[in-house]
Amino acid sequence: MSNNKISIVFSTRKIDENFVDHLKKTCLHKGVEVLPYENNGEYSLPEIYNRGLKEASSDIIVFCHDDIIFNTKNWGEKVIKAFNRNLEYGILGVAGTTHMVDGMWWRVRKAMYGCVKHTDGTKTWENKYSESYGNQLKEVVAVDGLFMAVDRRRIVLGFDQRFKGFHFYDIPFCVENYLEGVDIGVMSNIEIVHKSVGLTNDEWETNKKLFEEIYSEYLPICINKEYEHIIFDQTLPKVDIHVLCWNEEKIIPHFLRHYENFVNNIVVYDNMSTDNSVNILKNHPKVTIIPYNTNGEIRDDAYLMIKNNGWKQSKNADIVIVCDMDEFLYADDFGSYLRNFNNSDSTIVKPLGFEMMIKDFDLTKSGSILNDVQYGYEHNHFNKLCMFKPKEITEINYNFGCHVAAPQGNVIFNKEPIKLLHLKKIGLGYFLEKMKNYHNRLSKFNRDRALGYQYDFSPEKHEEMFNLELNKIKKVL
Repeated sequence: MSNNKISIVFSTRKIDENFVDHLKKTCLHKGVEVLPYENNGEYSLPEIYNRGLKEASSDIIVFCHDDIIFNTKNWGEKVIKAFNRNLEYGILGVAGTTHMVDGMWWRVRKAMYGCVKHTDGTKTWENKYSESYGNQLKEVVAVDGLFMAVDRRRIVLGFDQRFKGFHFYDIPFCVENYLEGVDIGVMSNIEIVHKSVGLTNDEWETNKKLFEEIYSEYLPICINKEYEHIIFDQTLPKVDIHVLCWNEEKIIPHFLRHYENFVNNIVVYDNMSTDNSVNILKNHPKVTIIPYNTNGEIRDDAYLMIKNNGWKQSKNADIVIVCDMDEFLYADDFGSYLRNFNNSDSTIVKPLGFEMMIKDFDLTKSGSILNDVQYGYEHNHFNKLCMFKPKEITEINYNFGCHVAAPQGNVIFNKEPIKLLHLKKIGLGYFLEKMKNYHNRLSKFNRDRALGYQYDFSPEKHEEMFNLELNKIKKVL
């Protein structure tokens, strides 16, 4: 078969010759074949598309909806060239994801790529999931069925006919072929307008459940294997973390592992880190980085502004956590604690704070920080009001350092205990390095107000105090 031909397959209730003509004119390929299948519910889309796979005269086949408009001319040539340039790819689309955690391919917003326009007949809007890659492809694990180009010589399996109706013809097809080693990509040089907003229904929910049952042993599926362990537990309340960061490359991996499977979003306010912090954070599917600049200085007024206000952007969250990168909330079953708190009348948590300590410790070699650092002493400095319900608390009113707060709104303290672990004194060398950096960055604003005055202590003073504190530690975890 010639590689210079392309077939277009679509299912429709009634064949519209104007749409057929639109496909031919915009495709602009002399060898284009259009195969419309008139279908009033007698067949599922997997059945129709499998017929198309067999009956098309071309090996390159485009499966598309019957309610789309191609704004790109000569898109057929672009599809053919994409397959010719990328011989390992078998399926291409205009929108897709690198991270499938369940049947909702758009669950992880940060993992979405591509662009699709929508229209309701009166206005048109754009869902832009990523920047354009030009003529390059972005590797994904699945693409949306609005538009799927397939080279049938490179796929392993056809469409799964266990999925009935008009939903889940696309995702199982992509995932099954991806698991068989077929590369899938998103194109960003074809512009499509969808004359629909793509609503779900009961049939979609039924097929979603079937998909998750069939692929339970494989989900989540992620291009970046480093993040494949991350789950999006829909039984948990929606929790957003708002956390400050400056040069925290050593503790960030531990912070992420501690919280990532319990929260929806991790909003990191990065104070222009100069180490590897941003590189570690930027690809995490739950992290959003918001940079801010204090000109290389520690400015507690800037920190206070962020902590008192940043969480207010979490308008859909049930619970927010406002903390530093070295503050870990700990309960024996953190997931159950979050559920219980969310279901209670309580609106804010006052944890029991602990200064965790260990003298000889290399954080970068620790597989689990809380397995390795289990001793500390109770310190009311860390009884911070760092977790609360943003729909009930209107203002948190932290003071400098956030050790004291004056919350407003419907303030009801939770009675179920939880610990807040402060993990700065985890290795004398690590702690002294932190103190040196803080000393060098301490602003006049802070010094004038004795904020962070301890950062100006000498290394010898810090070590002396560190060793004295070690005499107070007991097993905490």
